[in-house]
Amino acid sequence: MAGTKRQYGAIDIARYVSALLVVAIHVYPFVDMSPVFNQYFIAIVCRLAVPFFFVVSGYFFFRKIRRSETEENREKLKDYLWRIGKIYLIWTVIYLPYTIWNYASAGFSWQSIFSWVRDFFLNGSYYHLWFLPAMMLGMVIVWFLYEKRGMMFTLKVSLGLYVVGYLINIYAPYWETLPYVSILYGFFQKTLVTARDGFFFAPMFLSLGLLLAKTRRVRARAAGTAFAISMVLL
Repeated sequence: MAGTKRQYGAIDIARYVSALLVVAIHVYPFVDMSPVFNQYFIAIVCRLAVPFFFVVSGYFFFRKIRRSETEENREKLKDYLWRIGKIYLIWTVIYLPYTIWNYASAGFSWQSIFSWVRDFFLNGSYYHLWFLPAMMLGMVIVWFLYEKRGMMFTLKVSLGLYVVGYLINIYAPYWETLPYVSILYGFFQKTLVTARDGFFFAPMFLSLGLLLAKTRRVRARAAGTAFAISMVLL
């Protein structure tokens, strides 16, 4: 029927399940039953949730983007950032009392203010709000790369950023032991704190959403096989 809004029932269900997985990461649901199973469940199954949210966000945003319409695309990006930004500001205000209490408990200093300002733009004004600024920064990066250089360049750069961020986070104890490298790593820790942000982490999955938005749908059997292989590798 003309004008009928398209529904995405499977994605809505997956969003709901993913939200429960995010909660599970923080509450250790099976730790009393089996600490080993709980660890595997959190480290494997639950870790699908956040990348999924990034991919879905990238998919729905880039469905509206046409490379030949730069000015219109810029307005769509501004509108998207404004919508996400308002949500972020609302939750920042809600968690502001907890933020003040945490900083006061640790001992207030001017450095704390600068740290909070840094975190507000990069890592989240409160710990678990990191997803929203990461979403906004990552979307700007992917949009810019796609507008300037196209799909493949965007995927390559996003993958490169993800690999660099992965190496920074996973091998942190190793970087701290290397001469000169430890100085650079210490500077990174003081400025960016973590590579799980909108610069290193988010673009990869937003780019996958872009890829899905701009290519034809994969057959169910091929998608299922690829998903099974990916889970085994994970």
